[in-house]
Amino acid sequence: MILKTFITQYLNENNVEDIIFHSGSIIIKDTIRTIWLLVIFYWIFYVLDYYIQRHLLPWVFWIIWIIFLLKFGIDAFNKWVDCIVLTKHGITFFARDGVFKYKTEFFGRDTIETISHQQNTFWDKLFLRWDIRIQLDHAITYDFEQVTNPKKYVKKIMKLKDKYLAKKEQEEDEQITNIDHDQIWVLSEALSDVIKEYLVKKK
Repeated sequence: MILKTFITQYLNENNVEDIIFHSGSIIIKDTIRTIWLLVIFYWIFYVLDYYIQRHLLPWVFWIIWIIFLLKFGIDAFNKWVDCIVLTKHGITFFARDGVFKYKTEFFGRDTIETISHQQNTFWDKLFLRWDIRIQLDHAITYDFEQVTNPKKYVKKIMKLKDKYLAKKEQEEDEQITNIDHDQIWVLSEALSDVIKEYLVKKK
């Protein structure tokens, strides 16, 4: 709920049907890399502190560790909020870059052509995650990586698209029906005038 509120403040669409997030395992690689870097810096600090007695040395390494942790926290948060937002009018791709930058791209439901999901690596199978591929018109393709339970979201996107197309078709039929009624009214009025004119001449 908190993430949904955070994301919707950046969108022009309030009618959010659902939000697709990455699997939580997406930060495992960054976590392992950050831990290794912190361990390496700790051993560098341990060796230097043994041979070099400097009061500022611990502070330097503490600052470096804090910077690494902050970088990891920002990157992890950005990956957590990176998502696909499903609305009544289409889909919006939302992504954050750094602390203050973000990007949104909106596509209407009628632009969606095909949706598929696949597993690419051993790690995908291990963590039960898939990549979703959305094919839009004009040969535009979007890949959204590492999603759990993709079948649910694929069905939901296609259901929203079908609902939109059905509503659009109904509106077009109603518009055609209204046009037919207008044409019939005009023809009936014209025919009535012709009949009246004929009866007047006959008298």
